[in-house]
Amino acid sequence: MVDLLGRSGNLHEAEDLVLSMPIAPDGGIWGSLLSACKIHNNAEFGIRVAKHAIEADPENEGYYVMIADLYLSLGRWEEAENVRAKMKEMGVRTRAGWSTV
Repeated sequence: MVDLLGRSGNLHEAEDLVLSMPIAPDGGIWGSLLSACKIHNNAEFGIRVAKHAIEADPENEGYYVMIADLYLSLGRWEEAENVRAKMKEMGVRTRAGWSTV
């Protein structure tokens, strides 16, 4: 449901759904909403969501990369640099992508 609401542009409704869940939302739920924020170019909202995603799953490098990209899209270079420094400090590294043909 969160993914459907988010992809359709109903970001605030999706967040309300996440916050009203009877269980604590995990990184996957926050990550779904974060992806929707990126799709709809809502950087400010995405930054807030990314903080929840990182709190729920601090070892997921994708969340750090997304929040850094969101900061960069707003011209907030220093904050993006701080996110990358935090990744390094915590030992969180991006994995190299690969595929087979």
